[in-house]
Amino acid sequence: MATAPRHEAYGPARTASPVLVGREAELESLTATLSEQPAVAMIEGEAGVGKSRLLRELLGRPPLRNLRIMLGRCQSLREPFLYGAVIEALGGLAHPPVPPSLARNRLNPVTGVLRALLPELSAYLPEAPEPTGDPRSERHRLFRAVRELLSGIGPALLVVEDLQWADDGSRHLLRFLMADLPRNLSIVVTYRREDVPGGVPLGSAYRPPPGAASILVNLRPLDRAQVRVLAAALLGRSISTRFAGKLYERTAGIPFVVEETLLALRDSAEGGRATRQLLENVEVPVLLREAMAERLTGMPLPAVRLAQAAAVLETPVDVGLLSEVAGLTERRCHEALASALGNGVLYEIDDRSYGYRHSLARQAVYDTLPGYDRQRLHARALRALEHRVPRPVVR
Repeated sequence: MATAPRHEAYGPARTASPVLVGREAELESLTATLSEQPAVAMIEGEAGVGKSRLLRELLGRPPLRNLRIMLGRCQSLREPFLYGAVIEALGGLAHPPVPPSLARNRLNPVTGVLRALLPELSAYLPEAPEPTGDPRSERHRLFRAVRELLSGIGPALLVVEDLQWADDGSRHLLRFLMADLPRNLSIVVTYRREDVPGGVPLGSAYRPPPGAASILVNLRPLDRAQVRVLAAALLGRSISTRFAGKLYERTAGIPFVVEETLLALRDSAEGGRATRQLLENVEVPVLLREAMAERLTGMPLPAVRLAQAAAVLETPVDVGLLSEVAGLTERRCHEALASALGNGVLYEIDDRSYGYRHSLARQAVYDTLPGYDRQRLHARALRALEHRVPRPVVR
């Protein structure tokens, strides 16, 4: 069956790297799983870790080229559109070549309820049935209509990106489809678990449907060696172990942050003192800045104050010091810490200290502080550190 070309199905690349680094095992596992139908793949990972890049490589794999690709992206909106990402993906069926099976006499009559939501497909859908007058019945009929439409278009792959921003209706619809997958359908969803409401991507616990292939891929940041390979590919030359180590410490191995950092350094000579100073002072990438701002907005005020205190203190510290600088009682500090950890702002570095994954994340939060608050927190940090035994002289 003819499918949309790869670049049309997925759009322009959002990465500067000419090669995919450190994702070979995940790519092979996803390809093997989705080569079977029906199948479900769930890809989770933090902002900038490479979910979209992995998807781009996946969709170009030969075993998947006979699938009709339908792509929907959830948007970071205050009030997401009802069923928005799924409807966007289905609307792509109107793009040539239109599946031959989209003929009125071959689709279940229930698919007619989609005419109002998919006007671009109205020429192929049956007439809309009479409304039932019951919202619950209407929703169930809509869900059935989506499943019947997907059943009638031949081998297909439904991709929904950034599920953390989806409306509840989209999550329920995807769970409905996954519970009884059409035989010719595979589904791939991506999401940031730390930004998913309640930490549950589909709104409730997901269990793979009987008879369907299933895989969960948790993308981790790159290690030091992989950062060196990525940096060399981006710069077009080999780099030193020392520079790669510094780059890893600065970016925590998050591919997008590595790329943005090197982009800011592209005109400098690698390895020199000036380059290392630039690496220390490079601006926070926009994607990371926006991601941290979103997480701060979703946290209660005490948790924000705790995150700001940690940004001023720079290095990981214990709960007592965080509490003192943030001006929180012990109870409120523990509640705030639980929120900051759950939202992926702060991390447990070891059994006794908490801080940021990497310095750019800390800088992103530090930059949100107005001058007055910044001075106040620095003064508190100074008083708190002066009473530490032994005194942290360097800090």
